[in-house]
Amino acid sequence: MSRTKTKNPGMKKLFLYLILLVMLFAAGCDGATASPNPPPEPGQEDQDVLRVHYIDVGQGDATFIEFPNGQTMLIDAGDTGYGNTVAKYIQDSGHTSLDYIVATHPHADHIGGMDTVLDAIEVGDIYMPKAVAATRTYENLLDKIAAKGLKIKTARVGVNILADSGLSADILAPNAEEYSDLNNYSAVVMITYEDVKLLFMGDAEMLSENELSGDIRADVIKVGHHGSDYSSGQSFVDRVKARYAVISVGEGNSHGHPAPDVIKRWEDAGSVIYRTDLNGTIVISSAGADITVSYEKGSADSTGEAALGPNPPVAETAAVWVLNTGTKKIHYPDCRSVPQIKEGNRAESGKTVAELEAEGFDACGICKPHD
Repeated sequence: MSRTKTKNPGMKKLFLYLILLVMLFAAGCDGATASPNPPPEPGQEDQDVLRVHYIDVGQGDATFIEFPNGQTMLIDAGDTGYGNTVAKYIQDSGHTSLDYIVATHPHADHIGGMDTVLDAIEVGDIYMPKAVAATRTYENLLDKIAAKGLKIKTARVGVNILADSGLSADILAPNAEEYSDLNNYSAVVMITYEDVKLLFMGDAEMLSENELSGDIRADVIKVGHHGSDYSSGQSFVDRVKARYAVISVGEGNSHGHPAPDVIKRWEDAGSVIYRTDLNGTIVISSAGADITVSYEKGSADSTGEAALGPNPPVAETAAVWVLNTGTKKIHYPDCRSVPQIKEGNRAESGKTVAELEAEGFDACGICKPHD
């Protein structure tokens, strides 16, 4: 998304939406509440795994998160044409509700698909910054939130979304009440699970990056503003020390994202870079220590051999398969079929797909593992 300066349109319609926005925010509160997804039943497989799905929505952002306590979150929903894509992805992952939604800021490539998601999926809490856009997309979202009877909770520094044993989701920005650019209103979210931290920057630019206080080291970062040269300043990259940097960006986009200088900064810092334009949807998984990465196509942009943080980089999931010895199927560890495998039929293997096929196994038709 190109940089957009906020203006004072002086329009009657915008004034009416400002009133609606104030009413929606005023009715909400800043704490976490009970949510529609119950915790998993004792003994449910994979209940201790955090999964973060960076969905390929072209030149936009949409991240679906499955927490190890059974709850779920969606950060942004891509542009208007991707609403069904995001909703279907969540449903195909076995979910009919979302505990939390974070709409990082009012640009169409982040909130355009949100009203479609709200129509398709039950939602608990929705967080948005106090930023206004004089656009039909933004107005449609406010209308949908009001029609669903939802209340907006303010996304701002210091707000805790989720706090559980060894698990938290906190908002680190915005840090000011007013910015000249909508991108800097972006809700920046840090998710912590045991020893693993993941940072989500929305479209935050260098101004917002420099306002972030405290320890912002993260194992994984969703790079701000699609990798544009307005974000990922050198001092910020040095502070984050990410092992993995994910860039949500559209193939051949007209903005020239990601910027070569930004790619170089993250690579020089030792980060392995994944991009939705090159890798499709990217899934990060962790049980609280090691991290695994799976993706649809291509390869990473950097070997990332530097050991940054307590956990050294680990091999991608392409080297280790989950097997269903009952159906004789080979799966990626993040395949949505894996949680349904009976305990006695589940095994893991480091052999190649070809070797396993020679032993009578077949590739799963959903995740389509390959060497």
